[in-house]
Amino acid sequence: MVNDARPLRISYIFPQFPVATQTFAASDINELAANGHAVTVYCIKPLDKATVEALKSIPVSPSITVLRPSRKLPIRAVFQALYSIPAVVAVLCVIFRNFIHHPKLAIECLFCVPRVVEIATDIEDKKFDIVHSFWGRHPSLVLAYLRRLRGDRTYPVLSSFAGAYDLVADDFLVDLG
Repeated sequence: MVNDARPLRISYIFPQFPVATQTFAASDINELAANGHAVTVYCIKPLDKATVEALKSIPVSPSITVLRPSRKLPIRAVFQALYSIPAVVAVLCVIFRNFIHHPKLAIECLFCVPRVVEIATDIEDKKFDIVHSFWGRHPSLVLAYLRRLRGDRTYPVLSSFAGAYDLVADDFLVDLG
């Protein structure tokens, strides 16, 4: 079957990429790139030793762009947060509403907010066709932020993968995806 559709611009959001448990995700992303789609992967967390090791055993196509956070808070994220205060407040409200039941997770999420803003800003700028959060927990904060930021405006397809761990965790993040 011949597909004459234009290549898609697809973004994936992971806590970290790749890790040992993501071999099937990496193969899906590699296949999308091999079929001519432009794939950008955003990582919530900075590069760590486990990911460096996984990079040795899990092949990732060089045509895939992987964007990791820097150790410094990007100035652009600060300005974007000021520009989109209602979206930031909406995400913070979700986190604080769940603080009593999930205090450790809520604190982790608070540390993710600057990166969430940074990723969402880049996604808005690059106008992806599809935005997919993989492992529906921390990456789902980006989807929640984008939904609030976009309001009624049209936006790309937003989707989320929730695996067994996400479903067993059964916390407020799974519901955001």
